Amino acid sequence: ALVDDKASEVRLEAAELLAKIGGAEACDAIAKVLRDDKRQEVRLKAANLLANIGGSEARDAIAKALGDDKDSDVRKTAIDLLMKIGGAEARSACIKALDTDTDKDVRNAAATSLGKIGGEQARSACIKALDTDTDKGVRNAAATCLGKIGGEQARSACIKVLDTDTTWEVRGAAAASLGQ
Repeated sequence: ALVDDKASEVRLEAAELLAKIGGAEACDAIAKVLRDDKRQEVRLKAANLLANIGGSEARDAIAKALGDDKDSDVRKTAIDLLMKIGGAEARSACIKALDTDTDKDVRNAAATSLGKIGGEQARSACIKALDTDTDKGVRNAAATCLGKIGGEQARSACIKVLDTDTTWEVRGAAAASLGQ
């Protein structure tokens, strides 16, 4: 009931106390705060508390926030927290964010995270972003990601970008990735 209080300070304190108690019920209540609270700072705190609790329920709630939250700062934080928790769900959530998020900073964070996660799916997602994203910062992050992941497909995509991308920053990131 305290997580539904009118005062955001009370909701924050209630979430912190629940996190100290731990357990499935606490995780569910904090996930509800992350999902439903109107205030960004309360949702950010709830996401961080869930990451500290860990486990699949916490990871699922954070991944849902990455896909659903209206605030780009909450979605970027969700990417960082999913990286902290780890698991295949983190890769899937970052791939989806890179492909579908409307905010360039969230897509950039997703590409950067995929470079740390690695794998064939991450490589494919970054190749697609390098080829199709409208934001040069996202394409730059995708090129950098491909340098970290490596492989012949990544190399081919970076070579293609040297001839086709209109921004020197992206071409420079692609060239640097070829040197890794």
